[in-house]
Amino acid sequence: MQVLKILLLGLLGFVGSSDLMGQESVTVTPTVAALLEHERHIAESVLAGDLAALDTVYSADFQFTHGSGQIQTKTEWLTTVEQAKASELFTSRLLRDQVGELHGDVAVLEGWIDVRGNPDYSVRYVRLYQLRGGRWLMVSHRTVEGG
Repeated sequence: MQVLKILLLGLLGFVGSSDLMGQESVTVTPTVAALLEHERHIAESVLAGDLAALDTVYSADFQFTHGSGQIQTKTEWLTTVEQAKASELFTSRLLRDQVGELHGDVAVLEGWIDVRGNPDYSVRYVRLYQLRGGRWLMVSHRTVEGG
């Protein structure tokens, strides 16, 4: 896990100093394309408050770092999703400007989420996935701008 944290911090430094999303041409591998589609399903599950589905896509050691710096564990994030659904906090969560990189059994995805609800806001994120037991699991979500 320490290696993943170092990799994520290094990539966040890279993201902070360059804009991958501003590139003219990005080659998307089939694995990255599948992960980008997977992210759409995750956004739909968050909106629907589908905790059973979300429990299967986040690793046991998943961390969600908000733009405020608040860090939530998997359990804490799922509780937030449940509360958001109960209070109808989100009416939509649209992903845009996504790009991804594959590094063996680690994938880094970056993009924006436009959240509509109370209130409306947009966040830029970096997510780290790792192939574990034949499945891609989200290990980390970090809001790097907005929110």
